[in-house]
Amino acid sequence: MLLWCLCLMFWLNFYALSFYQGIMMTLPSVLSHLSKGLAASVLLLSISTQAQATSPCNIDMNYDIDMTPTKLTFTQQGKESYRIDNQRLFINNEQIRLTAQQQASLNSYAQAMRKQVPQVVTLANDAVVLVSGALNESLTPLLGPQSQPQIDKLSQSLADKVKTIAVKNGDSYHLGGDRAQGNETLEQALTNEVQQLIQNAMGTVMLSMGGQIMMMEGDSFDQKMLAFGAKMQKEAQQIETRVKTNAQQLKQQANAMCAQLPELKQLQQQLWQQVPELAQVPVPLK
Repeated sequence: MLLWCLCLMFWLNFYALSFYQGIMMTLPSVLSHLSKGLAASVLLLSISTQAQATSPCNIDMNYDIDMTPTKLTFTQQGKESYRIDNQRLFINNEQIRLTAQQQASLNSYAQAMRKQVPQVVTLANDAVVLVSGALNESLTPLLGPQSQPQIDKLSQSLADKVKTIAVKNGDSYHLGGDRAQGNETLEQALTNEVQQLIQNAMGTVMLSMGGQIMMMEGDSFDQKMLAFGAKMQKEAQQIETRVKTNAQQLKQQANAMCAQLPELKQLQQQLWQQVPELAQVPVPLK
């Protein structure tokens, strides 16, 4: 009996380590699928390196943008650089007198920006819902229901990170492009937090796996182990398939959004060329 128990402990430790290593090896791939929709939605903020050099979304945004029904405010490091308030242009809090041609360019630029900002915010928050759901599906069977508070905390941490750069509050929107520069990518931050969660719960993982293994069909422990491994692999493939499908839908939405950026940049260039006072202000999109 003692020998059997020792063997069981050995196999559980060995399989738990192998399974954990397998998770750590496949996690970047799975999170890559998860993050494609998320990264595509926030490429405007330059927090992801997944865009190709030729992608229309491969741009930098130099400002935080706050949008209300009447105002667009562009700030750097908490200081307002310029704003568009009721079709009036203010630079360093001073109103700029515009010709009819300049006013028309300002209105077109503001209209295009007002169309783009809500799309980015909405897409980013849709991606958070996708990732949070996938985290629950992936981690709950592994860590057990007792780890749900930690999984919820992980999902909330992701949501909080996104809220620093993309948030909707009623009919107001915020994009934190200025603060996003140089930040750790959401994908890497999420990977690190998931790894830490699993490491902290290894004891729970081993107990949960041991119980599940013994419930599997098979005449021997090896057969039960193989059956359990096949079950986990099948579940992982099903989750990944669902995630890929949903992420692909988000990616398509992001591509449609990104296709509008060249027009926005053209309107931006036209406005900066027509209004000499804007020469002192860096363009928002580069």
